[in-house]
Amino acid sequence: MVLGEKTIKQGVKIKASIIKKAKEFCNQVDNPNQKKHGKAYNHFVMAEALRCKDNIWEAIEEYQKAIELRADYYEAHYGLAIAYKRVGHLKGSIEEFGRAKCISPFDKTLHYQLANCFYEIGDILKAIKSYKRAIKIDHDYLEAYFGLALAFEFNNELDNAIRTYKKILEKDETYVSAYNNLGSTYMRVGLIKAAVDCFKKLVELNPVYARGFLGLGVALDKANQPVESIRAYKKYLELKPTSRNAQYVLKRIKTLKSQHKQSQINNKSKLVSIK
Repeated sequence: MVLGEKTIKQGVKIKASIIKKAKEFCNQVDNPNQKKHGKAYNHFVMAEALRCKDNIWEAIEEYQKAIELRADYYEAHYGLAIAYKRVGHLKGSIEEFGRAKCISPFDKTLHYQLANCFYEIGDILKAIKSYKRAIKIDHDYLEAYFGLALAFEFNNELDNAIRTYKKILEKDETYVSAYNNLGSTYMRVGLIKAAVDCFKKLVELNPVYARGFLGLGVALDKANQPVESIRAYKKYLELKPTSRNAQYVLKRIKTLKSQHKQSQINNKSKLVSIK
């Protein structure tokens, strides 16, 4: 009981501190945002401070108060959308991003965040449209390209996904996740050699990226290169011994060793029969 009271008191003190700092910020001399938005700005600053401290529901209330006072307050709509997303209210988040978009349609991050919401609810076509809009605003927006590639994968548009991952790597050849996903997509369409080359490039670029060695092991396995595959699998286990994939990889290594040994025996038998 005492611990509970102490926690409540600490929470009250933290909130009081947030309110104090927010008010101090709002009362800055010649603050153009306060002049523009009036009292709505005070609620917005309070909401931002609360959100930064993970007091999301209280932040939501402050954003809503700001919007009640100024319906055209872009930053308040955007902040409320982010807060809704944090608590899993994706429908509300999409609605607020939509309102913010009507006020300021050329914010690339807004379209990116909106695309992420559509992706999470499974509306992939709308996600693709929003990712493309973000990229149209900024042709070098790599996060939007990556989201678009994922959406293409989800929608089974694998050729488009491959092209998009390649586009990312043209712009940034160190983008590790793009290599990993490109290699996996190559395997899905049966381009095993391309997958092997892609994963080799990845682990060369980042020698401690465990997933890269797992992908390389699988690709080499599919390419019927058991010795190299075992080597990659072992490296994966070395880097990530407690992985949930560990048991599968261990079993696969055992199977590959057995198959390779049997293959060597069969080859020796063929040589003897020839002689």
